[in-house]
Amino acid sequence: MTIVHRNAVRAILLTPEGDVLLMRVRAPQGGEPFWITPGGGLEDGETVENGLRRELMEELGIEGFAIGPVL
Repeated sequence: MTIVHRNAVRAILLTPEGDVLLMRVRAPQGGEPFWITPGGGLEDGETVENGLRRELMEELGIEGFAIGPVL
C-alpha cells in the first residue's frame, strides 16, 4: 500500500441540537466501512477556508455557512 501525504481540511458540523454529521465511507481498496467528518484534500494554492467551502459543496451541496473556530 502506498501512503500519500497531502494537506487536507475537514469540518465538524453540528445541528442546533448538538448532533454531529458523519459520513460512512469505505476505502477504495475495500475493507470495512468507517465514519469520517466531511472534507478532503486541499488543491495547490488553495486556502483552508476556500478548500473547506469547496469540499462541503462537493460532498454535501451546502454553501453560505459561517466557519467556526479552527481546531
